[in-house]
Amino acid sequence: MPENLRHFIRLLIAELQDLSEDLTLIDDVLRQRFEAGEITAYVYRENDALLRRERDSITNMMKVVDGIDTSIYKDSAELEAELLRLEQHVVQSLGEPEAVVLFLKRKIDKIRSYLSSGEGTSGNP
Repeated sequence: MPENLRHFIRLLIAELQDLSEDLTLIDDVLRQRFEAGEITAYVYRENDALLRRERDSITNMMKVVDGIDTSIYKDSAELEAELLRLEQHVVQSLGEPEAVVLFLKRKIDKIRSYLSSGEGTSGNP
């Protein structure tokens, strides 16, 4: 089981990196809209600040995920629950954006679906 969990972790880190890049792209589009006069400075600053906080939270989450000792979990369900619990704690205690818990849940669901389909198992493309 630990190898399956390590594979899960690798996939989750890749998904979180992709999410962080998506948020950067959204921020770039907002900046372009601001520069083109389509949105006000206030709207741009508020959205930019939120996107940066979400990105920072995701970066911190990637560090936590990367440091997880998979040998202490009996299966992926236990690992998934712990990741969500940890992130919910961070959101509540540090005031991180609540959306990051939803982002994490969606990524976990996506990976679970991918792995259960058999596409993400060793030896398959």
